[in-house]
Amino acid sequence: MTSAPTLPIRVGIIGAGEVSQVVHLPTLQLLPHLYKVTAITDLSLAASKHASSKFGVPQACATVDELVTLQNVDLVLIASADEYHGDHAVAAINAGKHVFIEKPLCLTRQDAERIQDAEQKAGVHVSVAYMRRYAPAFEIFKQLVAESAPVQYAVVRDLIGPNEFFVAQSGTTPIKFVEDIPAGAANDKKAKAEEQHQAFLAIPGSYQERVIRPTFVDAYTSEWTVLAEALQQSKPLKTTVADAALELDVWDMIMQKLQ
Repeated sequence: MTSAPTLPIRVGIIGAGEVSQVVHLPTLQLLPHLYKVTAITDLSLAASKHASSKFGVPQACATVDELVTLQNVDLVLIASADEYHGDHAVAAINAGKHVFIEKPLCLTRQDAERIQDAEQKAGVHVSVAYMRRYAPAFEIFKQLVAESAPVQYAVVRDLIGPNEFFVAQSGTTPIKFVEDIPAGAANDKKAKAEEQHQAFLAIPGSYQERVIRPTFVDAYTSEWTVLAEALQQSKPLKTTVADAALELDVWDMIMQKLQ
C-alpha cells in the first residue's frame, strides 16, 4: 500500500501537448500549496523543453519510463494520446505512483481491466479527469434533485465545437511541436489504434470505430451516466476507473443494437 503523499504533491506529466499547455500546467501553477510539477515528458523533446521552460518544470524527461521512476514524483498525470493511456497508466502504477488520467480512461475494456487490476495490486489511487464533476453548481444541482419530488422528464442540451474556438480565448498560446517526433511514432500510434479497434470493437475500421467511439468515451457518456444517477438515485460523484469503464459497456450496447 502506497502511503498518502505530503503536500505539495509532486506531479510528473506525460504529454506536453495542448491540453497540458492550456489546462493542466496553468491550473497546477495556480495551486502551489497543493501541487508542484517536477517533471514532464513528451514524444517531442522540444515540446517537453518548451513546457519545462514556460512553466518552470525542473526536469524534461526523454521517456515515460524515466519519468515514472523518478523519486521526486508522487503522482503521474497522463495527457498522452488516448491509445497509450493503458500502457502509461500501468507503467506509472507499477512504479508505485498515484495516477490522474485525462479522459478518456482508455479505448478498450482490456485496458480498463489492466488499469483496475494494477491499481488494486499496487494500492495506489487512480482518478479520471472528467470535467465538472466537482463544480459547485453541479454539487448544488445534485442536492436540489435529492430534495425534490421524483423527476419524470429531463432534457439534455449540449454545445460542442472545434477546440480551437475555445483555446484561442484562453490566453495560453499553446505551441504544437511535431518536427522532432520520431519517424516511427505516428505509424506506431496508427497501428496501436487499429489493433485496439479490431480486437475489441464490433465494426473494425468503420467510421463508428475510428471517429464516434473516441468522441463518445471522451466527453459524453460519463455526463449522461451521472445525470441519470443523480435524477434516479442521487448517487455520489465518482471519477474512479470502474466508473469510467462503464462507458465502454454503454458503447457496446449501442453497437449491438446497430448490428
